[in-house]
Amino acid sequence: MKKFTTYILAAALVLSMAGCADSSKSGTESNIPVASQKIDSQIDPDSSVIDKLTPATTEAQDFAKTRFSDYTYYSKAEEYDRSTGIRKYYEGQITNDDIRHELFEAICSVLKQGEIVLKGKQQITGGANPILTMENAYGARYTLSEGILIHNPREEGGDSVYIFTTPNSTLYFVADSDTDGAIKALTQDGVKTESNLVRTVTTKQAQPDPSPSKAVIPHKPIAFMTVRSNFAWGQNISGTCVDTAGKVYHFDFSRTYDSRSTGKFEDRILELIYSRGAVPNEVLAEVSAVRSGLTYAAKISPDANVKKEEKMYDYGQNTLYAIVNGKAVMLYSKGDVDKTVEDEYAAKTIDCYTKAMSLSVGPAICE
Repeated sequence: MKKFTTYILAAALVLSMAGCADSSKSGTESNIPVASQKIDSQIDPDSSVIDKLTPATTEAQDFAKTRFSDYTYYSKAEEYDRSTGIRKYYEGQITNDDIRHELFEAICSVLKQGEIVLKGKQQITGGANPILTMENAYGARYTLSEGILIHNPREEGGDSVYIFTTPNSTLYFVADSDTDGAIKALTQDGVKTESNLVRTVTTKQAQPDPSPSKAVIPHKPIAFMTVRSNFAWGQNISGTCVDTAGKVYHFDFSRTYDSRSTGKFEDRILELIYSRGAVPNEVLAEVSAVRSGLTYAAKISPDANVKKEEKMYDYGQNTLYAIVNGKAVMLYSKGDVDKTVEDEYAAKTIDCYTKAMSLSVGPAICE
């Protein structure tokens, strides 16, 4: 009897130990980290459980979704009558609904083209004086200005662009000739009302282009050239040039300059001097100063920095060039944008030109 009881206790102990082992194993399985658990093969890992974000729209895109009637339009304009010499200045609100609607549609067509992204040494100049300002009921202002896309800081001129300024950003767009002409015409027509007339000035009547019979082709190479240009209200291009012998000429290509021709503006003016001629003056510049200036001009670095500062609005440009190896090299420009060539040889060249003209023999023609 005692032996049988011992077997029963032993068997109970074995069963108890087996139960503890199973309990321990079960607890381990329930504590497996989630990261090591197998994913159900029926779940599509590409199925979107995370919301896909839609890219934010730009302020230009938001503007294009509004209506023309959401804005008040402001502009300014000048009007010059050559026959009377009277210049009128307009500034104020554009109230004609048809013009406002057309303006809005034209601007939206520009904004939908896609923005210009600057690369490398590219930069945009201009934009100080908007051709149109739009303001909504909440006081948010949008302006459209003209600018120039310069591909290299050393180069003069470039592609025409629009500068669109919003409350929080400045964006650039291509200005095609058709849209550009339409926007300018609409802003001019819209603001030219009696209520917007702010000033009237009587000026001297403009002189016509010089008679071809008086113009001559310079026999000596041109050393310096000054160009007065203004395209704000028509086309006005005139200036002077000095050859290597000190002979001074003046020209006016306001009617003969073709804005559709290609190439740099200043080089095209130089070509017109050699092809159409210029009118000689009874002036002889100091020759040694002219030649010294050319020596310095040849040393101006093509990579010299050009400092630019916005100054005026629709005043035009007065620019001085030295002619080096048949190409015009800008020395300075003053007007809507003041440009200073930051090069010691440019400064020395300007000094020589100033000396040459101040010592000229005959009536002074240069400012």
